[in-house]
Amino acid sequence: MRTSTQKYAIESPTEAESLQHIYNTYVNSVKVYKIGMNPMLMPTPSWWSNGGWTISHKHSGNPYTHAEALDYLNIAEKGFKLALAWRVNQCDGGKEPHYCSYVSDIQGTLSQIHGLQNNVRDAINKQLKVDTIIPEPALPTPEPPAPVVEQVTEKTGNYFPIIIGVIVAIVIIIILLRRA
Repeated sequence: MRTSTQKYAIESPTEAESLQHIYNTYVNSVKVYKIGMNPMLMPTPSWWSNGGWTISHKHSGNPYTHAEALDYLNIAEKGFKLALAWRVNQCDGGKEPHYCSYVSDIQGTLSQIHGLQNNVRDAINKQLKVDTIIPEPALPTPEPPAPVVEQVTEKTGNYFPIIIGVIVAIVIIIILLRRA
């Protein structure tokens, strides 16, 4: 016979559910960076190789400073590390082995992020060496940088939850069709 506390016991979330919640909370807190770029949706912009973050591009608006580029990549790195922890847990649990394919994709993205972070750090170090060798003349105080745009328009909304929902629906349909 169950006691009243056993009858109404609430199940605690699994580790995978906890990791997913942490990941989702982080992703939902990430704001759109300069002119519509989101580190979680575009973690490694293709034009950023070889210092491309400093060049104006039609998708990024103003060029990024080294510090802004590193900040952007650090945001992406944290999100993808959280995603990796969640997906590894799902894969290692054995109950959901189809999530194992996500692990290698996320690891590949993290590798690209780390490569770009190293490129940005190298550029910062080169700039520091140049600044110490050839001091620049004193210039008037520059205008402050343009504020980071945090308002998301309808066209640049966060579609990540919708994409996850569609993927889940497809997986459920496939499972149901296999059982039929």
